[in-house]
Amino acid sequence: MRNQEDSWYKPNGWLPAFLLPRGGAMFGTVYPGAMARFDLEGWMSVKDPREREYPRYEVSAYVDYTGSEVLLYHRIQNISLGGICIQSPSIEEVGSVVDLVINFPELGTSLSLRGEVAWANREPPMDMGIRYVELDDQKRETLRQYIARVKK
Repeated sequence: MRNQEDSWYKPNGWLPAFLLPRGGAMFGTVYPGAMARFDLEGWMSVKDPREREYPRYEVSAYVDYTGSEVLLYHRIQNISLGGICIQSPSIEEVGSVVDLVINFPELGTSLSLRGEVAWANREPPMDMGIRYVELDDQKRETLRQYIARVKK
């Protein structure tokens, strides 16, 4: 049994696919960064690094955010349980922490949370991806309810 001190150990059960034995019909193409694990019955799953952990959904919604300035009513291009992509004429630096207020008119509520700029596009359409940080269970459930409504 491996423990957390092992350099390849992953608490979620996934480990780099290159550490597993190659050969046989078990492997097709394994992409760089692929992760693999075995279930209790010995079946192996390979996780493609190109897949998103959280699917994105296009929405017609707006967000207020505070970063280097306070910016109100900016269009959300897409949303997921992991973060949002927003359009803004004022793009924050990658790694910047921003405070968000997402309004959910369909649910009659809003959600205040903190995010970190994961990527930024300074060319049109001038947008940035913001990953949620410090997301508690209650806020995650509100997001889940909203996404369940908009993805239909």
